[in-house]
Amino acid sequence: MDAGEFKRRWRRIDWMLSAHATLRDRYRWRSQALTLAVIVLSIIGLLFALSNGDNKVDLGVAEIKLQNFLAVLLALTFLIGLGDLVVDWRRRAWQHAEAAGKLAELKALFAKAGEGDRATNKGTELLGAYDRTMADLVEIPDRQAAALKARHVRKVEMFKAIEAHPGAPRWWISLCVMRAGIKKGGGGKRGERG
Repeated sequence: MDAGEFKRRWRRIDWMLSAHATLRDRYRWRSQALTLAVIVLSIIGLLFALSNGDNKVDLGVAEIKLQNFLAVLLALTFLIGLGDLVVDWRRRAWQHAEAAGKLAELKALFAKAGEGDRATNKGTELLGAYDRTMADLVEIPDRQAAALKARHVRKVEMFKAIEAHPGAPRWWISLCVMRAGIKKGGGGKRGERG
């Protein structure tokens, strides 16, 4: 494997690792939000069911019978619970976590090989590991790939800017990176994809 091919594959591993980590965190957060919504709505329903208060619930804009309110609340809880089963964000989070772990191992293997003669000598081994890992990953949805790639590139530029300006507030660095990206006028070097 020549140095150019090594760099191309390194960049692809790096951005895909960022993308899978982002998707892992996103789906994990969504799954936890649905689970918490079911728990909170169940507790609210239980509290109202056990209350000995009025037979009406004041919602601020309207008053409805306690029985009707509980029916709507339980239906909403049931709907969210079924929605959690249908979208299955917990499984998606796990799949992307597994993909991120495999890519982290592959990235470590590539980093160990380094560039230059050592990477060329280990080219067959690296290519085999690369192909096996890429074939075993869950796919990144096409409609999210460009946004995830942009997020990764922004993250890399943010880290460079933080190192160049230690102590600067993150919001200021973020604005500088955004401004520099807009000034460049449409992206990186031609021919560099990955």
